[in-house]
Order: sequence, then structure tokens, then C-alpha cells
Amino acid sequence: MAVTKISVPKKGKQVTSSHYIEVKKVSDLIVSIAVSESEISNLSLGQEVGVVLTALNDREFEGYVTNISSTAENGRFTVTVGFDNDGDVRIGMTANVSL
Repeated sequence: MAVTKISVPKKGKQVTSSHYIEVKKVSDLIVSIAVSESEISNLSLGQEVGVVLTALNDREFEGYVTNISSTAENGRFTVTVGFDNDGDVRIGMTANVSL
């Protein structure tokens, strides 16, 4: 787990519903990619793909297609890929996916 956002009142002020601490699970991560309509038929749920993180010296992680959108936007479908974090990946790092 990682704290990704904190919104707490100053000392002595009342806590309201707009105050919170956001925590995200970081052991299972996802990457969303846009896939062209000409390539979408080559993908299937559960398909194994590579996830490369340049910030980690181009280390490749084993990922799997977890969702394929049923509608396109500007000829591109959103595809979600899930992969396990070995502890070195941080939320927001840039990833490249090889299909």
C-alpha cells in the first residue's frame, strides 16, 4: 500500500468529509493503452504481454490483458493490462507494452 494523496485539516481545525488520506494497493498494477482498430482483433482477454519500464533500466514484467473496451474513440480502443509489482515499480511510472 502507498499513500498517494493527503487532505487533512490544519491543527485545531474540524475534520470534514472533504478531508481524507488516499491509499492505493501497489502490488497489482495496471497500464491502460490505446490500440488501433486494425490491431484490436489480435488481442484477447488473458493474453500475455510484456510491460517494460524505462525508469527501471528497461526491465520487462509479465502482464496480461485484463480488459478490452467495446467501443473506440478516434479509432482506438482502450486496453487494460495488469501486472505484478515486485516492489520497485512506483505509481505513475511510464510503461511500454509489447503485444
